[in-house]
Amino acid sequence: MAIPFEEGKDQVWDMPAEIFMPGAASKIVSPEQIRKLMDQGLEVVSCGANVPFIDDGVFFGPTALEVDNRISLIPDLLPTVAWPESLPI
Repeated sequence: MAIPFEEGKDQVWDMPAEIFMPGAASKIVSPEQIRKLMDQGLEVVSCGANVPFIDDGVFFGPTALEVDNRISLIPDLLPTVAWPESLPI
């Protein structure tokens, strides 16, 4: 069953999850949205690409700090780094 975007965009923050991987867009997750996920049992945020939190500086702002203090946060810098086997020798 498909959920219309206008309905789903608000419901997603109330869904329980252990891992959240925002990616491919910058500055789209508000402090209130990420708090909802953490309050429902979120354990890890892995920032897949770009800076996901709307109030953040270039790499690590107040929302990222709050998330890092409550749960595990993998900053966007790490998932986007080239793996050793892909580096030229």
